[in-house]
Amino acid sequence: MDTIEVEVQLYGAVQMNFGWSHRKLTIPASTTIGELLQMIRPEGTDELLLEGGEHSLSSLIMIDSVDIRQREGFDTRLKNGEVVRIVSVISGG
Repeated sequence: MDTIEVEVQLYGAVQMNFGWSHRKLTIPASTTIGELLQMIRPEGTDELLLEGGEHSLSSLIMIDSVDIRQREGFDTRLKNGEVVRIVSVISGG
């Protein structure tokens, strides 16, 4: 099976709820951003990323600084060396 390496960076409430901030992952070459999120998301954190099965407005998910909504959303296929950033837009203080 062909694999790729991607870097995942988490910020704000997403980082706090996932329990980590940065990882380099080796994943199957055909992986979509949606599949990656399923792989890394701890149980009970759906509301940070999804609202009714759609991309939540409370988080910003980017691949190489481009919002996934400007690409193919959760169906965007990842490429070797890309950096995925997940930022909590709404955070308490």
